[in-house]
Amino acid sequence: MALLDEGLQADAGGKSELRREYDALFKGTDLRHVKILSMNWSRDGEFIRGEGRYRSTHMRKGETLLRTQDGQVRVEFVRRGNGALISELHYLAGGRS
Repeated sequence: MALLDEGLQADAGGKSELRREYDALFKGTDLRHVKILSMNWSRDGEFIRGEGRYRSTHMRKGETLLRTQDGQVRVEFVRRGNGALISELHYLAGGRS
């Protein structure tokens, strides 16, 4: 959560909504893995944007079945002091197995 800007814009809403979404994910799964398959980067002033594809794998608590999901991700970073924070995070799920 420390990587997220306070003004974050995400599919889930803002930073507090994204925290709730990820809390539910971590509480409801025994295994989680995300792999970035490809990413294209661009820069616009103080912003750095990336668009690409991801594959996530997870196992829900109490199950032995691994679930895989592919999709698209778009992330934007904004410079804050000497570092950068995520100011936007959007993903669109594609295929599932």
